[in-house]
Amino acid sequence: ALESLRPRHAALLRLPSLPALADGLSPALDEAAAAAGLAGGGSALLAALSSRLRDSSDGAAEAEAGSGSSEAQRHEAALKLALLGWRPGAALPQPGAAAGGSGQGAEPALLTLECPEDGRTVGLWHYAELGDDLAAAPSPAAGSKRRAEGGGAAAASKRGRGGQGEGVSSVGPPSAARSSGALDPVAEHRAWSPWVQVVAGDTVPAWMRCAALLLPASHQQSAPVGRAAAAALAML
Repeated sequence: ALESLRPRHAALLRLPSLPALADGLSPALDEAAAAAGLAGGGSALLAALSSRLRDSSDGAAEAEAGSGSSEAQRHEAALKLALLGWRPGAALPQPGAAAGGSGQGAEPALLTLECPEDGRTVGLWHYAELGDDLAAAPSPAAGSKRRAEGGGAAAASKRGRGGQGEGVSSVGPPSAARSSGALDPVAEHRAWSPWVQVVAGDTVPAWMRCAALLLPASHQQSAPVGRAAAAALAML
């Protein structure tokens, strides 16, 4: 599992910008920590996983990510996205851009995220960038309507479960201005995604059990993972 998380996290950190993430992700991370038997909530879970990444790499990317508050925010956002199975997707040309045109002054490519297990791609132009002021963000209903018009409609998520229907993709024609809404990396998964499925005999989604398996050994002593975690990992 760590061998899959590390390259996703590193690839996400190489993106020129990352999306702002929805506040609603915090309760899901708290639940994931509780499911792993880890005190301290989601912040403790992310700190433990960050430590694990540092211990298992050459430290170059993590050292860079940890220098300065903005880079620390990028590191945390990339870790959350990677933990939920997301990785950078193919960059798309700006509408109207000439094929192969990459000269000076050319518009930057449009960034996407993808989940291979879902076969799902999400256009990041639908969401605010990390660090943007979200004080004037639209209501969730308005955000859902806008994303539906752009090609997808992220459903509300409960207990860390995704809510996208089959055949839905958030890739669509970007509007002139970037949305001021935040991305929910749980709700953007399809409803049948293995990341948000609950395996037989378990009570929480597979991604939470995988998070428990990724914790350092010192944190796993009280984690009730066992067969449920092994079954969840086998799905991914």
